[in-house]
Amino acid sequence: MKKVFERIIEGILTCSGFVTSITILLIVLFLFTEAFGLFSSKVIEEGYVLALNKDNKVSELTPMQIKDVFDEEITNWKELGGEDLPIRVFRLEDITHYYSEEELGEAYENAGEKIMELIQKTPGIVAFIPQKFVVRPDAVHFIKDNTISVKEVFAGAEWFHFTGITPAISDSAAELTEAALKKAKEHGVKVSVDLNFRKKLWTSEKAQQVMTRLMKYVDVCIGNEEDANLVLGFKPEGSDVTSGNLKLSGYQSIFEQMTQKFGFEYCVSSLRVSRSASDNGWSACIYSGKTGEFYHSREYSITPIVDRVGGGDSFAAGVICGLLDGKDFKEALEFGVAASALKHTIPGDVNLVTRKEVETLAGGDASGRVQR
Repeated sequence: MKKVFERIIEGILTCSGFVTSITILLIVLFLFTEAFGLFSSKVIEEGYVLALNKDNKVSELTPMQIKDVFDEEITNWKELGGEDLPIRVFRLEDITHYYSEEELGEAYENAGEKIMELIQKTPGIVAFIPQKFVVRPDAVHFIKDNTISVKEVFAGAEWFHFTGITPAISDSAAELTEAALKKAKEHGVKVSVDLNFRKKLWTSEKAQQVMTRLMKYVDVCIGNEEDANLVLGFKPEGSDVTSGNLKLSGYQSIFEQMTQKFGFEYCVSSLRVSRSASDNGWSACIYSGKTGEFYHSREYSITPIVDRVGGGDSFAAGVICGLLDGKDFKEALEFGVAASALKHTIPGDVNLVTRKEVETLAGGDASGRVQR
């Protein structure tokens, strides 16, 4: 089961909501294997494909068009010469949104058939999947597999984001992540990481061994106090989120240490005070390696919480979005906290809010109570 599941999630680059635009570079790297000459595992050699419903007549896309599709800049097939049909993007991590573990099988042995079934019944779908899961090639239609050079992959890119989940999947995924990071820095692309420790994927010791090596490529480090401890070995003293005690001086101290060790431009952490399962305080802090400034955002009172899933991803996405928009680091932090606070009021793992809604909350009254 482990080997099959590893192959399924080896293509997963875990971000949700509107962080999709930042992860598309890694998607392209997986899809077009000739971009780097480093893929030696069987999974990568077998290749990844973009599979469409058989009735879709679009057969070729440029690298920029693929980026824009996954970036949700292009949302209808008529913009690509196809029919007037909304585009529905599917990635492997989405499979559990459509099928239960029972339907997929104990060892995910039914995953290929279920993906084929989904593509067949979804007219506007574009599915990014390993070719090995195309169990009925006659049932679907493929985008032509064009080779993309590294220069094309990073052309016009401003930001490259990854999480601690990707290198945790396997040793080959960790090697791929590092290779991608090297190329990103060679092309002057800003790099951020969400430390995002997952104990089911690796131990703290292995995480620190791998992630410490990757930190030299990182400009913006995002992670809560638990992630900083388990992934990098830094722990703020005197903080207890269950008691509501968040000692900000402890965060400032470890941010200073992390910046000194790794040369980060910014260190960022969300701060959650758990008063109950449905009542949390939500804020964040940021440290600027350039100026030595430490800033704590306003705190939001979120009650009742609808769904915490995606809260961390929407926070990271919000901070990155703010920085890309040209906001100063304090404003970017406030934008990220507001975006994530709103996500707590939305069921599911996608942050279905507009930029205006986030800006309105970030600039709202001083009570910090989340209203929608």
